Amino acid sequence: MKCMTEKTIVLGALLAVLACAGGRASAAEYPGESKYDTTVYSDEALVNLRIRNHRWPDCYSMETAVADMFRLEGVGDTTGDATEAKAFAMWRWLNTLTANNGGRYFEGNPFGKRVRCVGDMTRDQIEIRRGDKVLMVYGTHECGGLGRVMAHLWRAAGYLAYQEASRGHSTSVLRYPDADGVWRMHSFDPLKRACFWNTRAKCVGMRYRPPGMRGLEWKTFLPPMQHTLRMSLRPGEVVRRKWENDGYIQKTKLMLRWIGERGENRRTLKKVSVVGQEDQVLVAGTDPQTFRGPLWKDSQNVACSPPADGRAILHPEKAGTTAAFIYRLASPYIAIESTIEATLRKTADGDVCRMAFSTDSGKTWHTIYDKKTLGVETVKVTVGRDIYWKPQPSITSYYSFLVKAEFKTDGKPAQVGADVLKVTVHRQLNMRVLPNLMPAENVFKISADAIRPGLALKLSIDYEVNGKPVSVTRVVGKFPHYFRIDVNGLPESKLDTPYYLANWGEPRRFNSPSHPLRMTAISMRLVPLASVKPDASMPVKAAEAFFGKAYPTVKKFDRRMIREERFHKHESEVSGFFPQLPREPGQPTDPREYYNWLIDHMGDAAGPSVPKCPEGTDPIEMLIKKLPKAHGVHVLGICNVVAHMKDKRAIPALLAKWEQAPNAGPGDRHIPDALAAIGDRSVVPALCRRVKQLRFDHRVHVAWALGILGGEEAVKMLRDLAANDPNISARGEAARALVRAGVRGQGSGVRK
Repeated sequence: MKCMTEKTIVLGALLAVLACAGGRASAAEYPGESKYDTTVYSDEALVNLRIRNHRWPDCYSMETAVADMFRLEGVGDTTGDATEAKAFAMWRWLNTLTANNGGRYFEGNPFGKRVRCVGDMTRDQIEIRRGDKVLMVYGTHECGGLGRVMAHLWRAAGYLAYQEASRGHSTSVLRYPDADGVWRMHSFDPLKRACFWNTRAKCVGMRYRPPGMRGLEWKTFLPPMQHTLRMSLRPGEVVRRKWENDGYIQKTKLMLRWIGERGENRRTLKKVSVVGQEDQVLVAGTDPQTFRGPLWKDSQNVACSPPADGRAILHPEKAGTTAAFIYRLASPYIAIESTIEATLRKTADGDVCRMAFSTDSGKTWHTIYDKKTLGVETVKVTVGRDIYWKPQPSITSYYSFLVKAEFKTDGKPAQVGADVLKVTVHRQLNMRVLPNLMPAENVFKISADAIRPGLALKLSIDYEVNGKPVSVTRVVGKFPHYFRIDVNGLPESKLDTPYYLANWGEPRRFNSPSHPLRMTAISMRLVPLASVKPDASMPVKAAEAFFGKAYPTVKKFDRRMIREERFHKHESEVSGFFPQLPREPGQPTDPREYYNWLIDHMGDAAGPSVPKCPEGTDPIEMLIKKLPKAHGVHVLGICNVVAHMKDKRAIPALLAKWEQAPNAGPGDRHIPDALAAIGDRSVVPALCRRVKQLRFDHRVHVAWALGILGGEEAVKMLRDLAANDPNISARGEAARALVRAGVRGQGSGVRK
């Protein structure tokens, strides 16, 4: 396999993932839900290494994780339809892969401004409010973080889901059809490990009335570029991922104070049942033939000589010009601490011999050590938590950083330089998303996009069975590579499936030292192909068959909180579309009085942008003035009220706001609902024109509205959505809308 040149590819969605989630990759003009950075850098010798166990979800991305959850629970059927069985399959694995023992995580400067952010990191203190990072990197959070994980996973499967936020608590809400075939919203509480069960209807009910009626907000929170566990290896790099942590956990002082108030301490943090550790070691090459292999692309004027007295091994190629040996330390996991060790040589007072690091791809460099004395010196410097707290520039809370050794002399080039340069990084990870072994059969798949000629991967998996250590080592020269580990001699009757989680009350039991099957570590490094004999792989067809098998959870753990009174009698209350609470006898008929009655029933969700209507004021005219500057939940409240009022005077203001979507989210996705409730078909062209510019949750609402408004142009757009939209929810809603519009037999075979 040939190594790719440096190149960046941003994918709307992975094709294989789309197939798993029931998506269609042929309609490139429709925006995808997820985007990934798949940059391949010149220092990567093994590109996009992935390790999968067929008995455990592949948490490479949110899409691969949820697809495997469905497959393992036996609900990954070919129809792709959302069902309660799929929701509970995802629910069980979510409760296994995450812990609810608290903890919020921050990235960035510990003394910066506390901000709410879902995009890329800044130097401000940012609380992680992203489902992808909470699952893959941290594994535990409070109600909001865990709610985002569940909603993000369901959306990754192609279905509507939101974090369900109100004052003081957050849950998740998923859309799928009940046994009667009606699509409704359903509430789950990942923090309390319980769903809101309705005994009368025998299905998952609602936590409260949906948004706009009881102070709830359904949040959309996906970042522009989503996180994955994509990793690559460089020559001279060793990566060891462990199921234990030596205290390398990302906590800001703000968070430590919050923990202290609850009677916990840093020693307790080491025992959190999700926190594993990655140890990454990169040693600079000192072979004149291969030393350039791990160097970063911006390195310059570099040379390498064989060891000799009075001469540095790594040194400038030419005198009078600065040499820069730059190395990139990258991982899908967050860096907590780093130690840089070097043996440096300096001969003349005018020689330059220093080291620096950068966390912004080389735009800014921070000096680590500047050698002033002459002769040979061994130095060891840390650039992690100690300076992070001061605060000073640090690698703590970053995923990728650069280390640079600079040398310059006007004399002989080899009179200044380094004989040794070693960088060690300790990172935090969620041990539960690693490829955990299960009792009996385990088939591993090792894949990569490319490997540099002349190299092979050496991989070791260490674990314990009944307290006895076991190590399996594989040498891989070609990809994909399959091998099997059978774990025998374990009492199946005492092991849950997934067996690590004894019950909801004992989250620290995951990978407990007392457990008969316990994971230890996975180690990876590159070796010269000529020095090893690669192991034979299992036949591809036989091995891939295992990745289609189901292993349903034996103990379901579907804990339920009874909410008999919260399963509402009106379909509009749980559909996810406006208007909610249909008109009934006894409600006011006067527009102003009816408006104020609605505001009373909307509670906190109305917000200051939807005030009571004073005597002598027209409520619609008041809302038309409020709408241009309204944002988020305020737009949501206005749309709900306008949908009830059904006044055509609101159409121009709604259409103007629609032109800004999705900049006023989450409320602006309900603008089509309000326009459909008003019932003026003249808005159809505006709705159709923006469809392919917006994400799938907006397209679902457009499909709903077009099915109500009808007409030739609406039907044409619905047929396009039903046949070509890459998202299963948008396709399905368009197909159902065609049926509601009286156009039967349409949708190019789309599942109803």
